[in-house]
Amino acid sequence: NVRKRAERQISESRVYAIEKFAGDLLPVSDNFARALEALDDVARSELSDPGKSLLIGVEATQKELHAVLARHGVTAVDATPGSDFDPNMHQAVSRIPSDQPQGKVAATFQSGWKIGNRVLRAAMVAVSAGPAN
Repeated sequence: NVRKRAERQISESRVYAIEKFAGDLLPVSDNFARALEALDDVARSELSDPGKSLLIGVEATQKELHAVLARHGVTAVDATPGSDFDPNMHQAVSRIPSDQPQGKVAATFQSGWKIGNRVLRAAMVAVSAGPAN
């Protein structure tokens, strides 16, 4: 029993250490997402070669950040429009008319993240109130 308890405590302390560090990295991930979302398809197609190279570098860096987080058990919370609203994983910031069925995620304002089954940050979402009348 003592041995199992000690192993569990070591495992939990490692998760807690990763949790704090991963939580500190989430704003970095958010900033990459905002930077990439700032360019629509038209703006992307009009980039010069150096601009395209910069964009490719930013995309690669974001992808690598997410891969590193995943290697340590940190994964994104599913908050795609149409997915089930889960109050354990999502924070509803508004209810909006939507083509999505009532009670489903209609829009995502900020991604959510979890480590294992523990939520690091809930996804900030709008919940569908159903179609507008």
